[in-house]
Amino acid sequence: SISIRFVRLNHANRDFALTFNNLSYSESQQKYSYRLRPYQPDWLVANGGEKVSYANLPAGEYVFEVKNIYPDERDSKITSLRVEILPHWSETFFFRFCMMVLGGIIVYMVMQRIKLRQKRLEHELRLEHEIFAATVERDKEKQIRMERENFFTNAAHELRTPLTLILSPLQELLGTVRPSDTVYTKLAAMYRNGTSLQTLVDHFALCAED
Repeated sequence: SISIRFVRLNHANRDFALTFNNLSYSESQQKYSYRLRPYQPDWLVANGGEKVSYANLPAGEYVFEVKNIYPDERDSKITSLRVEILPHWSETFFFRFCMMVLGGIIVYMVMQRIKLRQKRLEHELRLEHEIFAATVERDKEKQIRMERENFFTNAAHELRTPLTLILSPLQELLGTVRPSDTVYTKLAAMYRNGTSLQTLVDHFALCAED
């Protein structure tokens, strides 16, 4: 027969220890076999009263199994303990979904702002071309250059602030999540996309200086 128990641990308690022994035999006669499925698929042998420790286990469900090995090498019944480790809030589906939605909204707003400013600049340049068609080529080129510099300078200034508000928390969050976690890959991708957009903004600023 198999006896089953259950324990639920929060993210902060993913390091824990389990102690087991059998009072029917002296400590020198006791041998145990244990495993933590699916973390340890194979049985491990422990001699005497044992304390088994686990550290930094990923969130999920596990089953700790232990059985006594009698002096005549017969196995006893298996005692099982179901262990559930709850995920960190940053690993939850709701958080990941919100971050993706927020990132999508911000990227969309940034792109719309750029398109709007581009259209406005094109419109202004067309009007200026019609109004100042009679002016000398040097004055016209100077005016166009000033408009372009103002556009890129303003665009870079207005885009840097929201990007900083996104990238800074993401960078701090990446420091709290292990690289082996699934959410780390998604957060890292969001951070890379944000830095790519920041590079584009910096390119705008360089264009304004040229």
